[in-house]
Amino acid sequence: MSKVVYHNWTEEDLKAIEEKTTYTELAEVGVSILKRLFESGKRIVQVCGPMNTGGRGSLEENMKVFNLVIDHLAKQGEVVFDQRPFEKIMEKIKIIRGTIGYPYDLLEEFYGPIFASGYVDFLFFIPGWNKSENSEGSIGADWEYRRAAQSGIAIFEIKEELIERLLKAA
Repeated sequence: MSKVVYHNWTEEDLKAIEEKTTYTELAEVGVSILKRLFESGKRIVQVCGPMNTGGRGSLEENMKVFNLVIDHLAKQGEVVFDQRPFEKIMEKIKIIRGTIGYPYDLLEEFYGPIFASGYVDFLFFIPGWNKSENSEGSIGADWEYRRAAQSGIAIFEIKEELIERLLKAA
């Protein structure tokens, strides 16, 4: 697989998150990026799905799918709010806070403001996110799905066939 490209991130954006120590601070950077993307006049999409829980059973395999889907959408001309660069800092914050188990505060403090910003138009859900279809579903994506419905964000569920096609082509 080729080098990971973070779509719609500038060097300044990447530097801005390096020293953040709270999910709220990260959300402020995220909303700033979204505001810049909004000025393009195109719809903004975000990919949701299993990372640490659910999906293909490991962070490595789930992130491989995330990478492929985000790249695919960007190649299709979508303006993607790429959340991947936040992941490493989020893990650091989880450790700083001494969080044991799933970091539920991350959902309200980071994703809550992102969704409430009104900038995200569409969420693409990767297969394996749904806890009702998959007992190992994604806790975070399940929350995102419910919050999107409350926030009026459109939802599209990606078919497994597309994932298999992307994996095969990788």
